[in-house]
Amino acid sequence: MKYKYGNRKFWCRGYYVDTVGRNQRTIEEYIRNQLREDHQMDQLNLFEEVDPFTGKKIRGKN
Repeated sequence: MKYKYGNRKFWCRGYYVDTVGRNQRTIEEYIRNQLREDHQMDQLNLFEEVDPFTGKKIRGKN
């Protein structure tokens, strides 16, 4: 494949291919961790710390 495709990468974060004989519980744990990480990143994006119009830090977000 290296000669046909060069040094291209075939791995993408978010996809988990079971090529080394991992058991089902390990795969489920991996997926849960990915979902938890995605949820945490979504929570960080719910508010902006800096006003996009002035560039100043927003006070009193609570």
